Amino acid sequence: MSVAEGTRGSLVSVERVGAHSALKLRMAQRVARIPRRFPVDHGIELRRVTYWTELSGQPQLATGLLGVPRRHRADVTLPWALEGHAASHSTYLAYIAHSYSRVYDQPLESLLTDDAAGLVRELFDGLHTADEIVSRLPPVPMPMFRETWVQGFRSGQASWFLDALRENEAVKWAPRAPLRLYYGASDVDVHPDDAVLGAQKLREHGGNVEVIAVGDFDHASVVFHAVPMVQEWFAQVADG
Repeated sequence: MSVAEGTRGSLVSVERVGAHSALKLRMAQRVARIPRRFPVDHGIELRRVTYWTELSGQPQLATGLLGVPRRHRADVTLPWALEGHAASHSTYLAYIAHSYSRVYDQPLESLLTDDAAGLVRELFDGLHTADEIVSRLPPVPMPMFRETWVQGFRSGQASWFLDALRENEAVKWAPRAPLRLYYGASDVDVHPDDAVLGAQKLREHGGNVEVIAVGDFDHASVVFHAVPMVQEWFAQVADG
């Protein structure tokens, strides 16, 4: 995600985002304010243009950051991740299930098997490293979930988890600054539809959004090809 802002005021404005995304947005806004003091203390005069690039190594864990669109997390990202297309999907879904069960005060066992729920609670206690978590989770996420929940999800049955995912869709707003979303066609960690459909939804709300297909790159390599494109775009915006 890349944002260019040429006016005073906030970088972006967000309306009607879920509780989980709203918390992440507030955190991101505070982080964005940290560098403001540095140029003042060092006598650096900044232009009235702000550029923001979010390079998400684990984008699923940063879905609320400045409203980065994750359209249909319940309808696109979730079924894609459940099938285990990428090595990160077990960790991603375990993290989301555990976090949402705590935020929304719902039993984790309503989603995961008893054994999986116990393991996830143990691994996400704040004392385990990322490598430890990955090594102890199943290579594909489906076995962690209760069969009854999976069947209900596939048949369109409502659940608190799906409601929470949809509540936290961060596309019900219009970015005031120009916004570009870059993606790789061979990305299996995050489906390219996340960028394409997210941009479509933001445009429906009046946002100035473009989607850039960087090329046939995967999740790890696409950033190296996208960064020069971002830099070139920022230079064009700065030159007016």
